[in-house]
Amino acid sequence: MSSIKKGDIIIICMIIIITVFGQYYLITQETGGQLRTIVLRVGQEEHVYKLSVDESRKIIFEFNEHLGTLHYKEGRIKMETMDREVCPKQICSKTGWIKYSNQSIVCLPNKIIVTIVNEKDDDFDTITFLEVSKI
Repeated sequence: MSSIKKGDIIIICMIIIITVFGQYYLITQETGGQLRTIVLRVGQEEHVYKLSVDESRKIIFEFNEHLGTLHYKEGRIKMETMDREVCPKQICSKTGWIKYSNQSIVCLPNKIIVTIVNEKDDDFDTITFLEVSKI
C-alpha cells in the first residue's frame, strides 16, 4: 500500500485552489456596461427587464392570484416579504439583495425565480450541450 507523497498533496491543493477561484469568479462576475438584465420567471412565464444601474423602482408581478414585489436599487434587487400563507418559509425574501451576475432569488412553493443575467453569456449551457451531443 502506498502512502500519500508530497507531490500528491501539492496536486490536490492546486486543484482545490483552482476550483475555489473559478467558483468565486463565476459568482462575482458583474454584468458589463451600465445596464442590468433581470430575468423574472413565474411558472412558465418569463419577463426580462433591462434596468440602468442608477435606476430605482419596484417591479410588481402576479402569481397564483397573489402579488409579489421586487425592489431594484443601485444595480441590486431583492424580493419583498410575502404573507406566510403564500410563502411559508420566506426563503426568497430572506435571501436579501443580490447584485452579481448569475445570482438568483428562488421561491419554490410559488415557482418564482429572479436572476441577474450576464449579457456576455451565450445561450449555450450544459443541458443544451448534452441534448445537441445526442443528435
